[in-house]
Amino acid sequence: MKKELELYESVILLKSTSADELSSNLEKYKNFLAGKGSQVMIKNQGKVSLAYNVKGFDMATYVQIVYLGN
Repeated sequence: MKKELELYESVILLKSTSADELSSNLEKYKNFLAGKGSQVMIKNQGKVSLAYNVKGFDMATYVQIVYLGN
């Protein structure tokens, strides 16, 4: 019996970088998940201010990834 696809959601914070580097990174995530047979939706929620510095960064790009998988 084949298991039905489940809906998953991941939220990641990425270093604030150039728009080209960001789109390249998001494309890598999308291609990885799509290569595993998932349907993927990635939404860039924009830059957010962090509550405290993490490795010298006080801003990050907030990205939401919703995908189907099993």
